[in-house]
Amino acid sequence: MSMKINLKTIVKKSVCQLIILIVCCSNAFASDVDGPITEAEFFRATTLGEDATTDNKNARTVLPNINISVSAVNNAPKVAITSPSSHSIFPKDTVITFVASASDANGSITKVEFYNGAVKLGEDVSSPYNFDWDSIPPGSYVITAKATDNDNVVTTSKPVTITIKNTVNPTANTGDDVFLTLPENSVTLNGKGTSADGSTLKYSWLQVSGPSTVVIANPASQIIDLNDLIEGTYTLELSVTDEKGLTGIDQVKITVATDFIVQNAIPRYFTPNGDGVNDFWEWPQTDLFQKSILMVYDKFGKMVFDTANYNNTWDGKADGKILNEDAYYYVIRLYPKGDEIRGAVRIVR
Repeated sequence: MSMKINLKTIVKKSVCQLIILIVCCSNAFASDVDGPITEAEFFRATTLGEDATTDNKNARTVLPNINISVSAVNNAPKVAITSPSSHSIFPKDTVITFVASASDANGSITKVEFYNGAVKLGEDVSSPYNFDWDSIPPGSYVITAKATDNDNVVTTSKPVTITIKNTVNPTANTGDDVFLTLPENSVTLNGKGTSADGSTLKYSWLQVSGPSTVVIANPASQIIDLNDLIEGTYTLELSVTDEKGLTGIDQVKITVATDFIVQNAIPRYFTPNGDGVNDFWEWPQTDLFQKSILMVYDKFGKMVFDTANYNNTWDGKADGKILNEDAYYYVIRLYPKGDEIRGAVRIVR
């Protein structure tokens, strides 16, 4: 005959017994040539249960022992990407750090791998689990983390979507450098900023250097006024920041000088004879004359040299021809207001 163990009758037994009975639960076959089966018993050292299948003469047959192996159930590890959050947007050339948390209730985590779709980016074998991704082309990416435990059970995290945009930093423009001749000692700076995507910009002015500390009444304003400047060169910096936190920077120099300094900064002679000494008309303070126009004339009023923003390059020649020893006259048209300084320089060979 065929018989089944009724699990309802053993629900109250121990967990271990229940597992064994579930594992062992199967059909049993018994027969008797001279009568019916009245009882069948199941043993694990002691009786586990019975079915009324011994024969009518109380005769029994004992089957050989059956070995059963019981294994504990392994819980899968847990893993989640904690940073960045899904749908985050980053500018191009940003290094993105992915951070994941991982745990295993009945074991340990051996590694956490980071994937862009099906492509493995990298892995970390110790907590905190992270990976830095750089040189990312513009586009959208689906990132997952896979945690592996000590029994090689793997769990994949929920995906995180990030977007890399081909954004451009805003540009700042402080305008041209400024030259002031005392007693003039104030200036207005009009900064400008542009953003490639048209986002709103925040302005910030900062003094980088100078002979005195200037008062910037409203450093967050686009236009600022500087007053009570003293002799020397000041450097001011403008930063413009867009809504994504990207920043552009520009600087402006403000030179404040006296007529005496300007005129005495210019040498009265030089010796362009090719001996490597004093071969150029070298000014010690060319920064005082940035963007100013220099014009040099001979005694007949013919222009022999001219340039803007002189940087000590005149070697006593006119169009490549060597000029005679003589006195030459110069005019410096100061930037930005056009005031002129006049003087003479002699070429000595």
